[in-house]
Amino acid sequence: MLSILAISTTMSCNVMRKKVSLVDSSSLLSRRFRDYDCLMDSDLAIYFSRAALGDLLTMVRACPWQSGLVSLNLHVRQKGVSVLSMLQSQCAQIIYTTPNAGGASIISEAMSMEVLARMMGAQLVYTEMDLVYSTSRTAITDYACRIGDALIGVSVTRAMCFGNALCKNNARRILVKKLAGILQSSQTVANCSFDRQILHVWTQTAKDASLVKSIFARHIPNTLKANTILLVTTINFDALFYEKGTSKRSV
Repeated sequence: MLSILAISTTMSCNVMRKKVSLVDSSSLLSRRFRDYDCLMDSDLAIYFSRAALGDLLTMVRACPWQSGLVSLNLHVRQKGVSVLSMLQSQCAQIIYTTPNAGGASIISEAMSMEVLARMMGAQLVYTEMDLVYSTSRTAITDYACRIGDALIGVSVTRAMCFGNALCKNNARRILVKKLAGILQSSQTVANCSFDRQILHVWTQTAKDASLVKSIFARHIPNTLKANTILLVTTINFDALFYEKGTSKRSV
């Protein structure tokens, strides 16, 4: 059975907090998504669709051949909060403190792992540098985690245009590039085999999120989507979008 999060709530200092623990019981699925539209903690509020998250868990568990689309809205509740203070998951902390293949992506990748850990009980299996490929001329996956019994590759990107508003052409270009990279890395990874991959796209506004979802649903061919799940997440955290990078990455 799929591992999912069991959630209990307590009131502390007038702030509702969710205590998260892992359980192995699919019977909790309907109860969880019936009772919660938001996971609230002192640092983050995560807003989600019950039906969409239920579909996501079902796809990971029982429909490995299907692509999917899920969206989340994260609200950072305190100004000036540090990245590390939001990383409750040890898995996310490992990604944040471990060098990657370069680029301005450490924060977005660590926060991606944090979201999957909080929402789905994901456990890190391979960091970006742990993954081995059969050729050096390949796109690479940012990390691999286990959700239930499935090994999931996760590729992370930010849908934005520096200095300009995100437009349809740019949104489509980002999706096509990352989805093609996912197909390639799934074929060339040598030290594991992904059951599927998640493309985690961060956006700054709800308008940008809607654009990305629309492009994915209407203008991306199924051959490129394959069985990739698109996870679109809006967050009010500038550091994630304007992180300074190191060296150039493959994708």
